[in-house]
Amino acid sequence: RVSPRRWEQLILYVNAGIPAKDEHTAKGLLTNVKLNFKNYLSGEHSKLLDKVLHAVSKLIHDTSGITVSSSHVHSDSDWRSTLEHQIETKMKLGHHRKYIPIMSGMPGVGKTFHAAAIAEHLKLAYIHIDCSTLDAQDVIGIPLSKTEGEKVSVKFSTPKLYKQILGDIKEAEAELLDEMREDLGNDEVKKWKERDFKYLIFFDELNRTSAKVFNGLRRVILEKNFNDELKLPEESIIIAAINPEDAGASELTHHMRDVVDTITSGADWEKTKRYL
Repeated sequence: RVSPRRWEQLILYVNAGIPAKDEHTAKGLLTNVKLNFKNYLSGEHSKLLDKVLHAVSKLIHDTSGITVSSSHVHSDSDWRSTLEHQIETKMKLGHHRKYIPIMSGMPGVGKTFHAAAIAEHLKLAYIHIDCSTLDAQDVIGIPLSKTEGEKVSVKFSTPKLYKQILGDIKEAEAELLDEMREDLGNDEVKKWKERDFKYLIFFDELNRTSAKVFNGLRRVILEKNFNDELKLPEESIIIAAINPEDAGASELTHHMRDVVDTITSGADWEKTKRYL
């Protein structure tokens, strides 16, 4: 199933990706188009996929002069390039890009390490949140009662996670600017402060939480706010990671699947051997 919202986001994504500057970015565009038609659990693709990939391949050729076929996509082991293309497109599209990239792979493939590496490469202050350690009060706050005459009302305290993220942003920004000032000079620091996007917030182990925590995090991830008053900086880019079949991991809800792009993150044994 491909919803109208996904079609809208898909068209925006393709529009932002053409003309492609080289074959690598063309493959990145095709790969991220392919994600929209894949079931992240079964690996099956929609019957529409071949037609859409063919149309996008033609668009790439007509606008960029680059010939790529529907088979020219990144493999699961090249998921780092796929994720980077997602983040760069988000930086280009700004707030028009609503979908959240989620890395889906078993422990040990390097999701956390490479999220930090991409943040460093793109000069984004990096904030890491381990969702498996959170409880409901961390995300929604503690209920506080207030009595006025015979009326009793309840409001929630400022969530601990909100304070943690703002504190981590402040610390990560200061560290990044110190490094930039030393390596690149004050002019680059000034340019960085004027950027539309400055922070990369990574919600790790997203599907290894209780239902209450997950429901609270869903609003934070999709809308960048805890409630109407407590909002994350608009300069933030949100990404997440899940372990699809591990013990204690739950499936993404159908609603959540419709508002994320799930990037299958696999290992490459040949690359591992070369590294060793």
